[in-house]
Amino acid sequence: MSFSVYLPEKLITRSLIRRFAPFKTKECKLPDCAVQIYTDSNCAGFLSENPAFSVCKEKLDAGLPLPDELPVGEYFYAPCEDGVLIREIKGSDILVWIHDRFRRMDVVLKEPKQYSQSLHALMMRAYQYTALFGGGLMMHSAAIACRGHGILFCGVPGAGKSTQARLWEQVYGAEAINNDQPCIVYQDGAAYVSGTPWSGKEPCYKNLCVPARAIVLVEKSGVDRIEPVSPAEAYGLLSLHEYVVPVQPETEALYGAAVEKLVHSVPVYRQYCTKTEAAPRALSAYLNFPESET
Repeated sequence: MSFSVYLPEKLITRSLIRRFAPFKTKECKLPDCAVQIYTDSNCAGFLSENPAFSVCKEKLDAGLPLPDELPVGEYFYAPCEDGVLIREIKGSDILVWIHDRFRRMDVVLKEPKQYSQSLHALMMRAYQYTALFGGGLMMHSAAIACRGHGILFCGVPGAGKSTQARLWEQVYGAEAINNDQPCIVYQDGAAYVSGTPWSGKEPCYKNLCVPARAIVLVEKSGVDRIEPVSPAEAYGLLSLHEYVVPVQPETEALYGAAVEKLVHSVPVYRQYCTKTEAAPRALSAYLNFPESET
């Protein structure tokens, strides 16, 4: 993934740039997301390499509408030539040009607040697409590593994903990998769960990559009970826990293929669980979890 960013000179500081340093693991090779910074002094080269982007920027600066704008969340997605242009709904100071089948992203930002918030979110989006084109999948879940294996807890907001992850830390000494956006990658056909630089509201992200042992769909209950979920049902349920926006038909197909591959690679279970230490003990026994790391 190539990620080019234009920033005014006043925003080029060591502390800001360091915040977006590449995140890599020693155990796994994650999708690369190279970052190239452009400023006022070399913006001409940036725009000359992206003529279609320049045209869209001129239209937005002149207040002219773009065709077929689609509002998604806090942004507008507008088709442009061979890619998609993104801009903020409340203004046109931030422009994002995604092209080359989502393998390249170019950004123009003007304000410090946008740098600290919008750029971070857009880099996550770029990484999501990078993983998707590489056959992987970033999932909205809380992932832990325990005894050499990984478990991903999924569910609707408030279901108790982070709670169950913390209970595993307390009972079995599990290590949190990521509490919001871990990534599924494949090595020699086997699924692994890996950390990423994004973890939602909690600063929980680590350079860990372990074989994915189970995906657990969490539901609050007064008793602890686990049941298997068929691949067909898991496909529909897990589709609700993914953040990638399929703005083009080819990304929709890739997303569908990635989820289907996942549910046939990693067992999926539903756990009706309490908020006590009995919950991780019940799941560990059900999974016949190893007594020590392998």
